[in-house]
Amino acid sequence: MSSSQPEFDAQFEADLERLRDRLRAGAAETTSETGETDATLLDALAEQHEIDQSVRRQFEAATGPTDAQLAELTARFAARSDHKSSGHAGPASGGFTNQPRKISLLLAVAAAVAVAATAALWRGQGLGGRNEPYFAPTPLTDLYKQVAAAGFEPYYQCEDPQRFAEVFRIRQGVPLQLAAMPEGTRMLGLSYPGGLSRDTTAMLCMVDGQQVMAVVDRADRDDATLAKSTDALHVFRDQRDGLVFYEISPHEQPRVLEYLQPLD
Repeated sequence: MSSSQPEFDAQFEADLERLRDRLRAGAAETTSETGETDATLLDALAEQHEIDQSVRRQFEAATGPTDAQLAELTARFAARSDHKSSGHAGPASGGFTNQPRKISLLLAVAAAVAVAATAALWRGQGLGGRNEPYFAPTPLTDLYKQVAAAGFEPYYQCEDPQRFAEVFRIRQGVPLQLAAMPEGTRMLGLSYPGGLSRDTTAMLCMVDGQQVMAVVDRADRDDATLAKSTDALHVFRDQRDGLVFYEISPHEQPRVLEYLQPLD
């Protein structure tokens, strides 16, 4: 865990508390206008607590929530609020039979704001201009050693050419294809170990029985200080199509970069 993590967690808690305050203020206003009972307000706050917990689970995942997950989460709570506003709440909740739609909409909006806040934190927008979760660029030879020490296992084998191209389109903005590789050279799969940026994509290969790693990222994320060879590992570089390619290998010549090509 990075040294900035406690501060980041504290800010996340503060943002959630701001959302709770906003919900309390809106629910209290509605209660005052309609004469609803305190049970209605308590039920609304209980719903918000469940929203908070769902957002927290998304936030603590190994990776940030996808757009589909965010949309699903927001829709789920909006639908639940509509269901309760139609009079289907259980007796323990005090019932929403006569509850005005305003509180249902308030809950849906609160859910949307909460998941949007989480997405903003993961995507570098934050609340109040904060940076996204801490990331440290890694020298490419160190990255190779880390991957090798973990067994040189890819995140997934990615044998589908369309899926292969889509990974690079999403992460680097350019779909790539893998041309036919010669005998003795094969791709093991793709992985996301970091490197130049948090979006760096790595392709793990075996070449003449030795482990070779190619990493790809956008050219504007290139950092030559991370690409220094060592006695045991050579680092080769190529730049084309708005991307930068590095090959980290025990071989004295690059053996895989030429096979990573833009999708026709």
